[in-house]
Amino acid sequence: MRCLLFIGLCLIPFTGHSSAIRYEITPLFPENDAAYLQVRVFLNGETDGTTEFTIPDRFGPADQLFQCIRNLRCTSASCTLVVNRALSRFVVHHPANAEIELQYEVIQDVTGETLTTETAFRPLIRPDFFYILGSALFVTPTFGEGSCAVTLEWRGLPPDWQIHNSFGTGQLVQHFQFSKSRLIESVFLGGHFRVLETRVRNSPVYLAIRGDDWPFSDIQLLEMLQKTVTTQRAFWQDWDIPYFTVTLMPLDLRPVMSAGSQYRSTEYLGTGLRNSFAAFVTPSPDLDVTNLRHLFNHEMMHNWIGNKIRSGGGPNDMRFGWFSEGFTEYFTYKNLLNGGFITPDEYVETMNREFFERLYSSSLGEEPNSLISAGFFDSREKSDIVYKRGFVFAFYLDNAIKQSSGGQQGLHQFMLDLLDYYAIRTRDLLSNFDFFEVKLSEYLREESAPLLRQYIQKSRLIAPDTYALPDFLKMETDQNGAPVIYLDKTVSGWEERLRK
Repeated sequence: MRCLLFIGLCLIPFTGHSSAIRYEITPLFPENDAAYLQVRVFLNGETDGTTEFTIPDRFGPADQLFQCIRNLRCTSASCTLVVNRALSRFVVHHPANAEIELQYEVIQDVTGETLTTETAFRPLIRPDFFYILGSALFVTPTFGEGSCAVTLEWRGLPPDWQIHNSFGTGQLVQHFQFSKSRLIESVFLGGHFRVLETRVRNSPVYLAIRGDDWPFSDIQLLEMLQKTVTTQRAFWQDWDIPYFTVTLMPLDLRPVMSAGSQYRSTEYLGTGLRNSFAAFVTPSPDLDVTNLRHLFNHEMMHNWIGNKIRSGGGPNDMRFGWFSEGFTEYFTYKNLLNGGFITPDEYVETMNREFFERLYSSSLGEEPNSLISAGFFDSREKSDIVYKRGFVFAFYLDNAIKQSSGGQQGLHQFMLDLLDYYAIRTRDLLSNFDFFEVKLSEYLREESAPLLRQYIQKSRLIAPDTYALPDFLKMETDQNGAPVIYLDKTVSGWEERLRK
């Protein structure tokens, strides 16, 4: 599988088909006002004289992102711009096939010089630095299912600034392709920060870090990232990835009250993006680089589950969250185990404590998927269930497949088949879920639809006696009826089989 990444030096505006677009982005620093990004957009309009665009609105937990956009206007002759904020869209009326120029400004719409978990997906624009996700940076044309040729030109940067993003590092002019609205699933940094490079099978992997209060060295983190990337690309048998980057931004160290006492907690946040993921962590004094291993492995896993095996419906549609987050969690821990980040005992203990116990004891444990997914971004309890339910279902399927195949196959092989099929950009789970069901039925050697209906749609808890466990895993139940897994280390080959 190849990521579409093309770097060039052409400065000529696109004047061909309307599916080519050029952005000029300039940071500006008014003497008596806050810094902001000026954006100019050039493209050819549609043949019918009406071209539609989307306005930044919501990306994950960040809503009303249109508040980051001001002074949106069309500067081309004979053009009229009509905004419909209720639909997060605007329309430009223009002569047929006319070249359109849009201008707007991107501002930091919240106060403060640091990020919190509530503001991490919103722009941070300072005199010496900016950080922004594509979801807040771009207005994008709605060109349908096809891909769009994009040029980004970074202009007016101070001479000591760096530029780094999901599409390359150090290039002031970038060319690449994106499909539909995938451009918004990206991260951009400019200004003063550190960029480190490592190689995995001779392909570059970058780490861009902001902040000086981390209690570990940049090299320690880079080494963990290299190990994570190597482990996961081996798992997916997917090495032909020409560029990947991780950004790490510090979160504000905030006091937390508990039982009448005040303490400072470490918070973690991340989001998987195209060719990249963005991580946000509190640089507390007791933080260790090993504390980031789950965050890095989880977000790295989204390079495949979420980026290449897509749910469909956009980043805010969590109907398939049980898969995009739950299966991601399951294989995150599988890779933590296989990469030597955790021991077999830690793996089983985490499975019992964080997944079985929390799912089976929750009052929302059997809340239907439609209700849980609808509240994913508004309720911590509901989003937590999405992860737990998907993990437990993946564990159930993995062992069921291994039993039905005599140990010759598992959920891993099923996922590789999904990758081969859904890697085609026009396919996703929402539009092509029949492939998922049919292929899963082949692996299970039974119809998968009743299982999906029972355990995902209706969200019934899986009865402990229905798990098809191998002989080296034993199960009991706790007082809430939750499964409790034990390792039987007397069984020959137990560790090798656990890692499969």
